[in-house]
Amino acid sequence: MWDASESRLTASARLSWPVLGVLRAAGCDVPTVLADAGLSESDIYTPEARIRLRQLYDLWNAAVEATGDDAFGIHVARFFDPGSPVSWPSPLSLFEHMGRLSPTLADAVTLQSPFLRLSEDGL
Repeated sequence: MWDASESRLTASARLSWPVLGVLRAAGCDVPTVLADAGLSESDIYTPEARIRLRQLYDLWNAAVEATGDDAFGIHVARFFDPGSPVSWPSPLSLFEHMGRLSPTLADAVTLQSPFLRLSEDGL
């Protein structure tokens, strides 16, 4: 259940970019899906924009509904390209680089943990 005290939590709008890429590839009406989450393209593509965390969750749910794909989140992983120097939008690319530089998963988590709040509050 959503707690009203969590309404102040935000996330980098860039975290929505892979979702929008998959929606476009699926031929979905992106402005309508964004509107279902209470967002617009100007909210998402404004430099350094942050959106309410609830809106990010609502966007993921609206994407599942728009595509009819219960495995939508797995399809977002298609954006990951191990051959590319950076395959995710910033700030995710920061975490990708840290992961690639780490010899083990445990080292990656330790290295990345102090920076998680850059992408999402409340972590």
